[in-house]
Amino acid sequence: MDIFANIFEYDFLTNAFIASILSGITCGIAGSYIVTRRIVFLSSGITHASFGGLGIALYAGVNPIVGALSFAILSSLGTEFTSRRGGIREDSVVGIVWSLGMAIGALFMSLRPGYATDLTSY
Repeated sequence: MDIFANIFEYDFLTNAFIASILSGITCGIAGSYIVTRRIVFLSSGITHASFGGLGIALYAGVNPIVGALSFAILSSLGTEFTSRRGGIREDSVVGIVWSLGMAIGALFMSLRPGYATDLTSY
């Protein structure tokens, strides 16, 4: 039992323990909401689509976090708009946005100087 008491003598371990408890509560609530609403694919699709913003931002010389965040927000709004107004199922739109974002990211990353690879040799 002394080992557990000794762990809390260090501030960084105490902070890590508190952070793990708080993230466990937060992720449990958010995860239950995501699974209940059946939008697990949406969260994964938006995450992967943000690679397009990352590629554009790196190509343009802008902060990559800002580019990825902007692209993720635009992707989620576009997904919602298209699924409601376009009459397309949400999971189909997410698949389209996912592949489009990844393709845009790969395109702009390959156009970036110093990153060019020869894809014809594969």
